Formats: sequence, structure tokens, C-alpha cells
Amino acid sequence: MGFVHVMAATLILDFRKAAFGASGGTSAFSTTDCTTWIPPSMDYIKVNSDASVIHGLDVGIGGVARDNQGIVLWCFAEKISGELDVDSAEATAALHAIRWAKEQKIRRLILESDSHTLFNALLHPKPNLSFFGLIVRDILSLVSFF
Repeated sequence: MGFVHVMAATLILDFRKAAFGASGGTSAFSTTDCTTWIPPSMDYIKVNSDASVIHGLDVGIGGVARDNQGIVLWCFAEKISGELDVDSAEATAALHAIRWAKEQKIRRLILESDSHTLFNALLHPKPNLSFFGLIVRDILSLVSFF
């Protein structure tokens, strides 16, 4: 098994705790408390993003993109130096995942996150000049690509 497959398998296990149902309606964002990953519709790619914050030490972000058959298309994991609050870390992970999807020329994307704060900020954007708010603004500016 190659490095990418091992990394993907590790990320899938990490995301198992935050795996979600298919997005309902027209929203490209979803979050639920399910524990079973449900594949996207045939023409979509589903990207799960997540973050881990150990205050005073490290921030880790990651994501995995899968097709409707559950096949891992790409994944990422990154350690970020410095301190971020949990919401900003989750938003950073989502932003990174969306940028990757754009680089891969994905046109139909469903982004999933276990952050209800991020989910609500994306669905109901309000002016917010905090670091978290600026990341949300960046995410929303990229969404038009999909």
C-alpha cells in the first residue's frame, strides 16, 4: 500500500467520527451527527474536512475527497504552526479542502465538516472581521467556482 493510500486510510478513520449524510436541498455544505459516510450523487465529489487543536502546541488540518463509490481521489494533512481557536482551525481546513478541489478542477463539490459554527456561518453569512469571519469570506468567494 502506497503512502497516499495509507494517508487516505488514516484520514478516513479519523473522519469516521465526523462522517455525514448526503447534503439535502441545494446547499453545498452539510453537517450532521451521523457516524456512517453516505456517498454523494453520481456527478459530485464529497470532501470531508476536519481540524484538531491542541492549545499551546499544534493545529492539524486534513481532508479527504471521495467519489460516489467511496473511492479516495485525494487527501491532505497539514500541521499549522501557531495557535488557532477551534472554529478558525475548522474553517482553515475547509478552505484548504476547497482550494484543493479547485486545483483539481472539481466542478461539483459537497463540503462536509463537523463544525456547526462553520456550517451556520457559510449558510447565513454576516459581516465578521474576526479571523474566523475572514476565512469564511474566503470560502464563500471560492464557492462560486463550483
